[in-house]
Amino acid sequence: MLRSVLPIFKSVRNYTMAQPVIVNIPAINKQITVPTGLFINNEFVASVDSKDLIHAVNPATEDVICSVVAASPKDIDLAVAAARNAFRTTWGKNVTGFERSKLIHKLADLIERDAQELSELEALNNGKPSRIARDFDIGDSVQCLRYYAGWADKIIGQTLEVDNKTKLAFTRHDPIGVCVYRGTIPSTCGSRVYVQDTVYDKFIILLVSKVKAQVIGDGLDEKSGGGPVVSKGQYDKVWGYIEAGKQEGAKAILGGAKRSGKGFFVEPTIFTEIRPEMKIVKEEIFGPVLSVGRFSTEDEAIALANDTSYGLGAGLHSNDANQCMRVSSALEAGTIWVNQYNILNNNVPFGGKKQSGIGRELGSYALDEYTSIKAVHWNFGEKLDWPL
Repeated sequence: MLRSVLPIFKSVRNYTMAQPVIVNIPAINKQITVPTGLFINNEFVASVDSKDLIHAVNPATEDVICSVVAASPKDIDLAVAAARNAFRTTWGKNVTGFERSKLIHKLADLIERDAQELSELEALNNGKPSRIARDFDIGDSVQCLRYYAGWADKIIGQTLEVDNKTKLAFTRHDPIGVCVYRGTIPSTCGSRVYVQDTVYDKFIILLVSKVKAQVIGDGLDEKSGGGPVVSKGQYDKVWGYIEAGKQEGAKAILGGAKRSGKGFFVEPTIFTEIRPEMKIVKEEIFGPVLSVGRFSTEDEAIALANDTSYGLGAGLHSNDANQCMRVSSALEAGTIWVNQYNILNNNVPFGGKKQSGIGRELGSYALDEYTSIKAVHWNFGEKLDWPL
């Protein structure tokens, strides 16, 4: 529900305290001091006993940003204990909604204050262009926090009539607990497009020209519209799909060849002449790979779109309002965009169907994931004999 864009850096073990590191960013001639500890009980601390290292790698250069320690089971136990204690004392039922709202707003203000530096760390850590991280991911995280800060004092139950003479019932929403939380950002990465045959050729020409104009480079370069994929593992996975597409007979009309030099860069790749049984059509890729198919009728388009075990997001474009209503109803996905794509709003729920997850983020629906409903039955008028 609450989204964070802070990169996760954990402390290098020194048995005394968690020392911050200075991260050098030559591309922008800047140094950023980054806390390296495990964030437990509102402070950065060293690991209790872990010596296992995690190497944070810049996907644009393949250089190690820093080596950090992995949290151990004992560290996790401490984090859970701290969260449970906070729930029982300084959060949960012990703090009014008004006070919770103030604290969430304060967090949003702090993220907004440091948005530029956070975006630079995002670019360094996961390759995303800094301006996109700043203006979309971080900006949206700030707005998401403020949206739920507004909800903090507005979560209410119901009073239920049972018997006006003897009994009433009411409900309340109890907080489930304090999350030991690593933030994530809801993400969709569409990999299939179906175009009506009457406009297919024109669409392909426009699509290729737009993609060719996109600059894929270091996320710290303001000209970059896209960066590398996040890791070597994801790079290899995406290339596995590209090779599978070629082997199964799809035609790569753009991309499909590896870039020389360092960095986990994958050039945008567009496949045509696809078939429903192909791996690139059936599975989620989460990389810059697009399969473009064609259809003749509305029913054919719906059948092709729904022929997948996933159902996170789908989109349709049409000037026919009746068609928009029909198709959006028929598409088997948790989120449907009409005449746009991949735009989220904090007051609108987001989530998938089929194998694309359960539950919902965002909007009032997400509150159900964080509260449990308690029903209270109150007898005030009926005198009970004892023993029964």
